[in-house]
Amino acid sequence: VTAMKNRGVNVPVINASFGAAGIDPAPFDAAIALAGDAGILVAAAAGNNGRSNDITPFYPASIERPNVISVANSNTSDSLFSNSNFGSG
Repeated sequence: VTAMKNRGVNVPVINASFGAAGIDPAPFDAAIALAGDAGILVAAAAGNNGRSNDITPFYPASIERPNVISVANSNTSDSLFSNSNFGSG
């Protein structure tokens, strides 16, 4: 995606509706850093395990970079859905 952006394709956001806990975050971190350098925002799913990402990181949502937004899911009342992961920030 970053290569496409660098070739002139207008790519403002990557939707990362995937992830896992207990994995090596280095490949995600490297790709997200490149995306950030290209001005691309990464919207990453917080996960659906009902856990705190502060205690059990869920990648790529737990990558701490300025171009990452971790997105939880909500119910019809716009409250945190019971199985959504969450975190402090």
